[in-house]
Amino acid sequence: MREAFAAYGPSLEENPPVAVGHRVVHGGSRFVDPVLVTAEVEAEIEALSVLAPLHNPANLAGIRSAEAAFPALPHVAVFDTAFHQTLAPAAYTYAIDAEVARDHQVRRYGFHGTSHKFVSEEAARFLGRDTAELRQIVFHLGNGASVTAVRGGRSVETSMGLTPLEGLVMGTRSGDIDPAALFHLARTAGMTVDELDVLLNRRSGLLGLSGRSDMRDILSGVEEADAAAVLAFDVYIHRLRAYAGSYLALLGGVDVISFTAGSARTPRACAPRRWRPWASPGCGSMPPATRRGAAASDASPRTTPRSTCSSCPRTRSWRSPGRRSPSPSPERAHRVQIPDAGGLPFRRPTALRWTGGAMTSRPDVTTLPQRGLPCLKTSLISAPWEACSSTSTAC
Repeated sequence: MREAFAAYGPSLEENPPVAVGHRVVHGGSRFVDPVLVTAEVEAEIEALSVLAPLHNPANLAGIRSAEAAFPALPHVAVFDTAFHQTLAPAAYTYAIDAEVARDHQVRRYGFHGTSHKFVSEEAARFLGRDTAELRQIVFHLGNGASVTAVRGGRSVETSMGLTPLEGLVMGTRSGDIDPAALFHLARTAGMTVDELDVLLNRRSGLLGLSGRSDMRDILSGVEEADAAAVLAFDVYIHRLRAYAGSYLALLGGVDVISFTAGSARTPRACAPRRWRPWASPGCGSMPPATRRGAAASDASPRTTPRSTCSSCPRTRSWRSPGRRSPSPSPERAHRVQIPDAGGLPFRRPTALRWTGGAMTSRPDVTTLPQRGLPCLKTSLISAPWEACSSTSTAC
């Protein structure tokens, strides 16, 4: 490990470390805060590997390798599950035999907690709002994907469950599936428990549907009109929207929708045409673009949104087929209705997307399109945030 630092940097001589932090995926109900790594902690992480077989063994190997390289430094483990320890019993309890669930620790734990916590706090900071006053939906869309409903800075619902297998469609994982499908495969295909585990964790999701697990490859397949890639993308987006609608109802409205991780960096994966109902132009209006702290302009909003983004190849207008955009009225200002979510109104939603990497400068401009759901995004390293309407197919 020290050789790798020497070869690729940063220099340990110029930047001597004072501690080593480790991300661990599954902490069960035992770990609710960061902890100093001890032999006992390592043993518990190993015991929890049965609940996260793709992750905890690798996490533990990293801890032990780092301990060998930096034996004099304190090592701290941070757990993906910790942020979701605020879930209420109604949210984390599965409706199975209570004694069986208790004896075998079967409950919803949730994952990607470090990401969901950071993104929800960063979204609030960017908007100049207190996390305590915001209802947020955070999408972590990497090869592993999850979504969390955050109210007042606390996780109140999340898509992953006992293991990181439940929930959204992922790169190689199935996400939600009828449990009886496994009984059916065991009886008719003669598949063992281990074979079913491999099927759902390593041979399903986007890979199982299309033979491609990377969203960039999926989108290339969509452009090539590959039927399997088109279906995989449609299934992926359908699941995202289904969860978003569910969490919208659970929160009673939403103030911020955020996207992060690898697939959120992929052009058109943040706001493809299938997300248009989130910003139906005939259902309300947004105030003109403003800088943080500046008063909104008195200019009348347009009746047709224009989608502009420095990374989009063009600026275009879009009107919902078969409907006319009504003239906005004062009582409809700041409200957007989502037809695909039962027409539930909510106030001034904002969608954020950043591409990961280091953020060395704080975003200083908030731009809100006059109509529609904005998608704010930045380049890989510390570029100013930019806005584009999510009605753009190229954004």
